[in-house]
Amino acid sequence: MFLRQITRTTHQDVLPGIPIEPTGKQITYTVWSVLRLEDGRIADRWAIHDLKEQVEAAARE
Repeated sequence: MFLRQITRTTHQDVLPGIPIEPTGKQITYTVWSVLRLEDGRIADRWAIHDLKEQVEAAARE
């Protein structure tokens, strides 16, 4: 199963792997996930997202 999630949040903290001081700006990022279901339940999840790119863009503005 594929899942697309759009998240809107405010950058209020330093995030793991993204050494950028909080900007206080609202960011929107997309998460694409592949889910493996077993007996109707999520057994595994693999995901990619563009959070780093969105935080970097907010810092440049």
